[in-house]
Amino acid sequence: MPNAISIAPSQEFEGNDGNWSTFSIVVGTGPKQQRILPATSSEYVALVSPLGCVNTFNAGPSTACEFSRGGTPSLFNTSNSLTWTKLTAADGSKNFYLPFDSEQKLGNAGPGQVPASVGLDTVAFDLLPSSRTPNLTSQVVAVYNAVNPWIGMLGVRGIPNHLPLADSTSQTSVLQALKAAGTVPSVYFGYTAGKYYKSPQVFGSLTLGGYDGSRVDMSTALSVPISGSTTSDLSVYIKSITLSASGNRNNIPVGQFALIDSVVPEIWLPDTICDQVELALGLVYDKATQLYLVNDTLRTNLQNAAPSFTFNLAASGNSSNSIPITLPYGAFDQTARFPFAGVNPSNPTRQQRYFPLRRSNTTTGFFLGRTFLQEA
Repeated sequence: MPNAISIAPSQEFEGNDGNWSTFSIVVGTGPKQQRILPATSSEYVALVSPLGCVNTFNAGPSTACEFSRGGTPSLFNTSNSLTWTKLTAADGSKNFYLPFDSEQKLGNAGPGQVPASVGLDTVAFDLLPSSRTPNLTSQVVAVYNAVNPWIGMLGVRGIPNHLPLADSTSQTSVLQALKAAGTVPSVYFGYTAGKYYKSPQVFGSLTLGGYDGSRVDMSTALSVPISGSTTSDLSVYIKSITLSASGNRNNIPVGQFALIDSVVPEIWLPDTICDQVELALGLVYDKATQLYLVNDTLRTNLQNAAPSFTFNLAASGNSSNSIPITLPYGAFDQTARFPFAGVNPSNPTRQQRYFPLRRSNTTTGFFLGRTFLQEA
């Protein structure tokens, strides 16, 4: 039986909505290396097209844009791949809209329906410590021009992808293809987002066909059932959140399920809980961007208070077993760049600090995104 494989981190922390550890993927013939983020709510490869950097920055060369969006240094161009085959949608058109089902609950804050060109091409992965998988042929690859998601993604769900393809034989996910090729033993995966804020920094871990035993103690892990549905994802029950700051502890009852979704950068919680966090930490909500923006004075205050958030999680509301996941302030000390948080494209190097807690309600749902996955 084959072993699980560990995808090599790119050694970069990047993104326009924070500092995230990316991973290396190789696409096409001749092969083009790209940097991606794992997508726990998707099953296919989605990459940024070079057209995604045409007139994207009003200042600065497009090469800077292409690198910032995952190019090494340039982005994947389907015209340069000898093995690219364009696919047709189920309605007969050549135009697709990538279905970010879970994230549609977030409205304008999520990717929504992203226009894309979809085809088949070869895919391979750089591995730890220093090898590469054999090429997976005829893999579904979507290429898009939109600014959200800013960096391309690798879908890691081990179920058939649910793009509306005319040819149903092309629905195999990357994980299913790896298992069928005998490269991995199962369609499970393990992912942690890395820790930019640690010293030294800790790169993310992405394991296909299993999990990274050095990153988790299975004797204390929480077992949560995963649905095989194409529209239902991994969720956990948040019993409570304990906020500790400046020697004070505030236990906040939650009693809600939340989706764990790495496509979403922030943590989305009910308004009533956000209000309590605002009061405890002195956060100020910016209605224009719908974010908690952080200036230098507030950041200094937060660093001095050294708050931490402990999420008490269970598989369900009536479960007696729960585990604590604690996030230090560093996990929330994030930086936004164009076009996130209203950063102007005329100054693409400008940055805006923000606190990645988002106000939710019963219609938008609750999410534990990449911010949470830094420590989970």
